[in-house]
Amino acid sequence: NGGDGWQNLNEGLDLLLNMLTDVLRMVVRCDESNLFSLCDTSAALFNTYKLNPNPNTFYEKPIAVLVGPLCASAGDLTAARLTSLPNAKFFGKTTAGLFGAIAELDINGCYFRCQIQDSYYTNDPYEYLSGTEFPVDEKVWLTKDDVALGEDKVVKEALNWINNLANSHNAKIDKTYSNDEVTFTADVLNPNGQELSIIANIKNDSLIVESLNCEIKNGKINETIDISAYPEDLYSVTIKTENQFDYNIHTLPNIVRFTNAGPVKIDTFKASFNDSLVLISDLYLRNLGTSKELKNIRLDLLSIDSTVSRITTSYTTYNNISPGETGKSKTFLKYYTKDVSDTNNFIVEIAIDKVKYWEDTLIVIPPKPSDIALLDKLPTEYSLEQNYPNPFNPSTVIKYSIPANSVIARSDATWQSAEITSGNSFPRNDNVNVSLKVYDILGREIATLVNQKQKPGFYEVKLDGSDLSSGIYFYRITAGDYVESKKMVLLK
Repeated sequence: NGGDGWQNLNEGLDLLLNMLTDVLRMVVRCDESNLFSLCDTSAALFNTYKLNPNPNTFYEKPIAVLVGPLCASAGDLTAARLTSLPNAKFFGKTTAGLFGAIAELDINGCYFRCQIQDSYYTNDPYEYLSGTEFPVDEKVWLTKDDVALGEDKVVKEALNWINNLANSHNAKIDKTYSNDEVTFTADVLNPNGQELSIIANIKNDSLIVESLNCEIKNGKINETIDISAYPEDLYSVTIKTENQFDYNIHTLPNIVRFTNAGPVKIDTFKASFNDSLVLISDLYLRNLGTSKELKNIRLDLLSIDSTVSRITTSYTTYNNISPGETGKSKTFLKYYTKDVSDTNNFIVEIAIDKVKYWEDTLIVIPPKPSDIALLDKLPTEYSLEQNYPNPFNPSTVIKYSIPANSVIARSDATWQSAEITSGNSFPRNDNVNVSLKVYDILGREIATLVNQKQKPGFYEVKLDGSDLSSGIYFYRITAGDYVESKKMVLLK
């Protein structure tokens, strides 16, 4: 590459890498009259350098990079960015050493052709790269004799290295969520049958929590990790294969991942029906873990039966979910069913930072006509009414309502909606613990009128004050998370 197009490398690097890397930064001449003024343009060029690597597409094999003096400007920058690949080796001659761009500047009528951009490695911000020699691992070049024989010595050396490098590949893990143990495997290629050392490092973030010396059997490693004592977190396994003869190293960074946090499961959701179109909204996930807050969560909807014709909006995302809490979907899911009377079955995959850790089932059951009628009869919210009569002597009636928390009233004559707990039918109508008590003006409990589980509906209870003295009293209802109190007066 002799220049231009260096930003087009991003999509390729996304496929080769499985984690974010920040290798290179750029500076630009910010004052044309001062040849020594350089300003950091990292923020301006963030989108140009920005990578979006897929943790599931890491390239496991060795990569030979061929460079030479014609690699200038974009060629220099490309070579520098490729140093982020853990299994890359550079063959040929050093690059041109122009890690930026040049332009003609007019300074007081004098024209200068000078460099207007430069670069530096993020781990060494005080050394600009232009004019420096790019480090080449194997310095090799063409000769006249090689060309006469139709051979490319650079390519030959690169292929020789690739074909003889011992490496691990095809790494897999048996489960991505567990709270007791996980097992990972990998194939081992040892072309020359030399002694190898394979170390597996288990990490959370960048900290190594455990290292394993892996045993090679029949060209494979197969290791089981006891994670029962691990704190709740997201973990990865990095496999490093070292040839004990020539000390060449091959690395699979964060090649498999698992977690003991959560699990994350579907809590409730709303399904709305309009002919064949179905919307799933207010899809709540519950973090069943005890200590780890989960971030950057994404849910993907996958159909597992033939009743769904197509899914048009298949994923949604979530804000952070604390342990023991629920989180609400940011957007709705949308699909079309072949028959509005069919039950639709789905698998949902729940991921963090593009890595799938948990799986759950989601079942959408369309409402029956009898269920629709029930919607119009049940209360839609908790309420505690003022007693009647008030003042009273000697008795009064207290009315209250328990809503159908699992049933959402229709918004119009076309749409039908229901809130559903995963796997349950519509409507769910769970019983609620209800307590209704009476207190005197000093806060002392006088009577318990209700203390039991009750279904959604409208209720009334009678208070007999024959044995009570005239005065002001309070009554309080507690139903689930709903609490309300009102005042009443007994006059004799």
